[in-house]
Amino acid sequence: MIYSSLEETAQKVELAVEWRAFELRPEEARSQFDAEWTKEKKKRIEAHWPQVERVARESYGLTLKQGLWGIDTRLAHIGAKVARDAGRADEYHKRVFEAHWTEQKDISNVETLTELATSLGIEREAFEQGLADEELKAEVLGEEMGARQIGLSGVPAVVIANRYLLSGAQPTERLVGIFKEYAEKGSINGQ
Repeated sequence: MIYSSLEETAQKVELAVEWRAFELRPEEARSQFDAEWTKEKKKRIEAHWPQVERVARESYGLTLKQGLWGIDTRLAHIGAKVARDAGRADEYHKRVFEAHWTEQKDISNVETLTELATSLGIEREAFEQGLADEELKAEVLGEEMGARQIGLSGVPAVVIANRYLLSGAQPTERLVGIFKEYAEKGSINGQ
């Protein structure tokens, strides 16, 4: 099953997709998110939810449910690095997506993530050790810092050649055009 316009685009143009970590509310910045900000953010998300749900259903045949609110996704990102090293990155990302958006599972929970990983053939002990690996944690934090430095502030987002940032969900046709232009010219919109 296809979950995004980027996946559709990859079927139409040659792409090398590399997943990078980005937490919307990283642990280190949580004090900035007071209760009033959180309440307003939740209201905005809930107001747009019917549109998100409709697009997912009409474009991808997905029935989404709102994921659990306020969970810490850092371990899921570290788990993605373990899955990458095991050669299962794409499958892991799809399973985490399904767990959060269709099954309403807590993707901050070690056991939930371990179950997802082992269902993909990743050895339990290796995965659990990876979740505690300080080097993988540092890699996740470094990717997040790099994302913020180029102006990324939300997801979904696509970064091309560490140079061009496309924020928000993009239609497949637009992405195909952008990637073709980059492949032909080495730039986008002459920049």
